[in-house]
Amino acid sequence: MKWKTTVVLLLATVGIGAFISLYEIKQPSVEERQRISLELLDIAPESVTQIEIQGSTAAVSLSRDGARWWLGPQRIRANEELIGQLLSTTAPLMAQRLLTETPDKPLDLAAFGLNPAKAQLTLTAEGKTTTLLVGETTPVHNNRYAKRADQPQVAIIGPILFETINQPPEAFRDPLLLRFDTWLADAVTITTQNRILALTRDGTDWQLTQPVNDRADRAAVMNFLSTVGGLQVARVVEETPQKDQPSAWGFDAPHAEITLTLRGDSPSFPTVSFGKPLPDDESLRYAKRSDEQALYAVAAASVDALLQDPNSLRAKACVEFFTSEVTKVEVKRGETGWTIERKDDTWRSVSDTKLGTEAVPALVSDTGLDASRVEAFLNTLADLRLVDFVEEQPQDPARYGLAPPEGTITVWTSDPEKPQRLLVGSTIEASTNRYGRIDGREPVVSLPEAVTALLDTPLEHLRQPPESASPENITHP
Repeated sequence: MKWKTTVVLLLATVGIGAFISLYEIKQPSVEERQRISLELLDIAPESVTQIEIQGSTAAVSLSRDGARWWLGPQRIRANEELIGQLLSTTAPLMAQRLLTETPDKPLDLAAFGLNPAKAQLTLTAEGKTTTLLVGETTPVHNNRYAKRADQPQVAIIGPILFETINQPPEAFRDPLLLRFDTWLADAVTITTQNRILALTRDGTDWQLTQPVNDRADRAAVMNFLSTVGGLQVARVVEETPQKDQPSAWGFDAPHAEITLTLRGDSPSFPTVSFGKPLPDDESLRYAKRSDEQALYAVAAASVDALLQDPNSLRAKACVEFFTSEVTKVEVKRGETGWTIERKDDTWRSVSDTKLGTEAVPALVSDTGLDASRVEAFLNTLADLRLVDFVEEQPQDPARYGLAPPEGTITVWTSDPEKPQRLLVGSTIEASTNRYGRIDGREPVVSLPEAVTALLDTPLEHLRQPPESASPENITHP
């Protein structure tokens, strides 16, 4: 029976060894234990629902309602950036050193500025409240003494937390008049006494609907929305205005009004009105949100920056494409022209014969076109920007050489049924620019001189050069 005893002892030894190994593996390392011992706070920012601050000058109370933070019982919009900065310092807040009390050397909290504390921070997260006391500066590096209310040790921490919380209550107020994500905007309207500027989103594109109906430039609109969202509150004139006299502030005939529409489940957005300049500072204008009592002042220059010329928001590109997506290009001038197509990453001529009712396109397959020359042509075309808007609703396109057009440039991309076409008219008097129209858009526009060079590009310029030709003799369109 001795062999059975040996087997049992062997199995027990292996089992105990495995348990000890697994136990040791699960235990934190020396470095990890040291790090944990210096951890004063580790509260996930998204779990915090209440913040109470007792500073040297005032008390601040902040509460979260859904995704929004509010200041005080009046539920004033809070400074989300400052709150985010504050909560980032507590996730985690690490001590540089810990001072521990001993029987023969008790800690004098008053000597550290902790009784009373210079500042107090209380965070409520998941129903649990944690309070941190912040005291005097240490002799070096502007660090601070700090202590958790529920722990005996005194810690030394960096200065950032105290600098963040030791601010006047107005610092915790949202500094922006309007706060929204530009990518959530679906429509914006700026109304003045003389004009309405209205923009609406159509999928990923933007459309100008007033004072003209035309395609808007996406980048220009996003910059415009950033300007709207960047309006800073220069001053809170009155928290709760007692008098109901809109004319005193200029809101009976506003200098301008902004209305925003946000997409999806976003909350409804207020109308913002801008009134008269302030009597004591004409560089500021009165401003008021329709959903708040407070009367604000904002920089007059910031308001004027919103009153843009509608033409500055209109799309200026004559055609819009990535050169890698182009599959076919057709250039016509009068009765002549040419067409090229991309087949298997090779550009070839479809027709360079006279274009007429009896012309029969014939694919020239014996020689391809020079890819770099075609790329240069397409880059020039893609960079083409209209110069100005000549007539919004032309009654007689023929006077501009556009009925019929003197030339056209057509580009096909991924959708063969929806090519982009640029109509080129006559030369503008005393100018090298030309009249034109962009297919799908109504106004007659002024096109730059470069469009003439594109129309005049012969197919030979796109062909592969003879092997004997030197690079410096190659002319690009």
